[in-house]
Amino acid sequence: MTLGLSYGEYVARLVDGSRLPQPLAERQADRAALLESNDRMATLSTDLVALITLLRQSKVEQARPYRDRLESADAEIRRHLDRASALIDRL
Repeated sequence: MTLGLSYGEYVARLVDGSRLPQPLAERQADRAALLESNDRMATLSTDLVALITLLRQSKVEQARPYRDRLESADAEIRRHLDRASALIDRL
C-alpha cells in the first residue's frame, strides 16, 4: 500500500474516521529534507560558536567571513522551524 499501512490498519482508520497519513514516499522525502535541515542547523551552530570565540579574542578581521552567515541565520532557522512544524503537523 502506498500509505505504508497494512490493510487492516487502513480499514480501521477508515472505520474510526481517523486521518490517513501521507503516502510513504512523501513521508520519507519529508524526513530526508528535515534531516538535511538539521545538518544545516548543526553547521550554523558550529559557525556561531567559532564567531563568538573570535569576537571574544578581539579577532575582528578573522570573524568577518562569518558576517554573511550570521545575517542569514534568522531566515535559515525560520525555514528549519517551518519544515519541522509542517512535518510534525502531518504526523
